[in-house]
Amino acid sequence: MRKVVASRTVWAVAGAQGVARLPSSTRRARETTLFWVEQSDAEQAAEKVAQEPRVKPISLADFLHEVLPRLRDLD
Repeated sequence: MRKVVASRTVWAVAGAQGVARLPSSTRRARETTLFWVEQSDAEQAAEKVAQEPRVKPISLADFLHEVLPRLRDLD
């Protein structure tokens, strides 16, 4: 969390199907949306989690005020 606050950036991988998601390991029939603290970690995972991947920065403000509320609304 400290790295996110310091850099004010969260990283996501978007692909042909949208933002990278994987089946939840704890909740049946649910998906987990993936985010990374480090750009290099997102780049390393990109080919494994998305088709036609693009690594995208998300500002901390956008993450808190736009992304998280949208994810909550999916529930």
